[in-house]
Amino acid sequence: MQEKADGLKLEIHRKEAHINILQQKLNRCEESLRETLLYRDKEKDELTRQCMTLRGERELALREVYQKDEQIKELQYQLCNQKSNITAMEIQLDILRAKLDDETKRANDLERSLIESRSQLVEFNTILKQLEVHYQQELNRAQSTPQNEFKRRDITASVLNTKVTYSYQNSLATSFIEEGSTIPLWKICCNNERQKPCKKRLVVLLGIVVS
Repeated sequence: MQEKADGLKLEIHRKEAHINILQQKLNRCEESLRETLLYRDKEKDELTRQCMTLRGERELALREVYQKDEQIKELQYQLCNQKSNITAMEIQLDILRAKLDDETKRANDLERSLIESRSQLVEFNTILKQLEVHYQQELNRAQSTPQNEFKRRDITASVLNTKVTYSYQNSLATSFIEEGSTIPLWKICCNNERQKPCKKRLVVLLGIVVS
């Protein structure tokens, strides 16, 4: 019986030692489990934080994309307006070019007319000077030859009238040249109602000079 009791005690000691070993293993497993759970919680918190950060970045990216889309739409609208403005400016430019061509043509026509009018003015001044010389000769002849006093006065009055008419018509012709008028020169000089006698006299005197 004593041997059995000792054997049982020995067996109990072995079992207790085995239990202690198992308890140590259990403690190590529990510690490892706690560390694993703690690490998992940390990883979970980190992943949660990263998810929240990514959500914020996603919302920010979506907001930026929306703003970029709005900016693109605004730029497209401005581009359409600029194209419309450019088209309108091109049309106005074509109109201005056409007007410039018309004005250039008109200026060329006016220059040609001005050259012709200057030639007419030179010819007209030459004729008037010839008339003045003719009247001066008539006046000298009247003064040197005994004639009727009334005839001499009439010739003197005619000479004065011719000089006045010459000065008036010369001023008109000068204004005609400076203003670049396209009206024929003889109309300016002789078509005035007050110059009708002058026109008749000019025709008669032209006949005298030519003859």
